[in-house]
Amino acid sequence: MWGGENLLYSASQDRTIKVWNVDVGNMVTELKGHAHWVNTLALSTDYVLRTGCYDHKSKQFPEVDPEERLVSMKKYAQERYDKAKDIKGEILVSGSDDLTMFMWQPKKQSKPITRLTGH
Repeated sequence: MWGGENLLYSASQDRTIKVWNVDVGNMVTELKGHAHWVNTLALSTDYVLRTGCYDHKSKQFPEVDPEERLVSMKKYAQERYDKAKDIKGEILVSGSDDLTMFMWQPKKQSKPITRLTGH
């Protein structure tokens, strides 16, 4: 999963999540906590990263100049991303066969924010 902070996340059967810096191409940190395979990842900014400037409001952008339209679309997409992102960075949720989910802030720390059980 690729986040908006130029970090790439990979989940594994070895019970870890690896965080990669896409600019340099190296591993930044390894997130550990699950007792079984990590099967799923979700990012707090995933929806706005996928949809960009298009949302349920059907915002209209100026049609006059293609360059001006593109600038306006990029600005609106950035505003949506900034709203979705926590002040401390993107929040990652991981799910595992151990029936737990963990919340992480990988850019800030390698320890989970919280552990969610009973899922």
